[in-house]
Order: sequence, then structure tokens, then C-alpha cells
Amino acid sequence: MKHQTDTPGKRKATQTWFYILLPFVILLVLVGFRTRIAEFGSRQMHRLQDKTEAQLLADSIKIWFDYTQNDSTYQYTFLEFGAKGCISCKKMEQVMEDIKEKYPHTINVRFMNVTQTSSQKLTQHFGISTIPTQVILDRNGKEIFRHSGYISSEELEKQFK
Repeated sequence: MKHQTDTPGKRKATQTWFYILLPFVILLVLVGFRTRIAEFGSRQMHRLQDKTEAQLLADSIKIWFDYTQNDSTYQYTFLEFGAKGCISCKKMEQVMEDIKEKYPHTINVRFMNVTQTSSQKLTQHFGISTIPTQVILDRNGKEIFRHSGYISSEELEKQFK
């Protein structure tokens, strides 16, 4: 008895069934994993968005506070992160006024209210976890000093020398 080998007709029929079934198998797999696929896509888009937002914020900070790029006379930026209802933050208001009066063209004094939506991105960017927090940036927009809690004008002025 002679053993039958694959004939070209059988092979062609097998290939045809393979190509017919393959899309259905792929479709079943995609349907079965659709939630995971959607979650993966969502995570990737969120990461991309976070990187894009972070880069946009870094670029904005450079534009606002890098005085070598924008021809400002300021040598420093004094960022005060606080809130209106905070007692220590309230005490810092006088310190900010003192610095503004003594160094009007040298130090850019900015109050960032951490409770306002408009300040949230900067608060996150600088990693502010307690208030009040003072951040001083040099002429190039680089952080050179950070302090949390109340600090007197005299102590703060030492950072500008």
C-alpha cells in the first residue's frame, strides 16, 4: 500500500482555510483583549501628553525667568509659594514687599497661590509640598535657593549677594 503524500490540491486547500481562519482568530484575540489594548493606548497617550506638558512648562519658565533671553534687568526671581489663609504665608507678605521695595529692578518677586488652578503646574514643577516655600532663581532661571517656612527679609537678602 502506497502512503499518500501531500498533493498540490490538498496543500492549496489547507492554505485557503488558513487564510480564511487567520482573520477570525486575530479578530477574536483583539476582541478578547480590547480593554487591555485600550488601556495601553491610553497610558501611552497620557505619558506623551505629560512629557509634552512638562516640556511646554519648562519652555515657559525659561521664557519668563531666564533674563539672559528676554533682555530684562532682573538678576533674580523670588517665587513665594503660599496661600491666602496660611498664617506663615501672611507673614511672608511683608517680606515680599520689603524685597520689592529694596530691589525693584533687580529681583522679580512673584507670589504663587497654590490653591489657584493657574499656579498648579508651577507648584508641581517645583515640587512644592509645604507652604510657605520660597524658591530663588538666578538670572538664567536656575534654582539657587529653597526654603520652607517663614524667613526674614534679612536672611533672605543674604541669598541675593
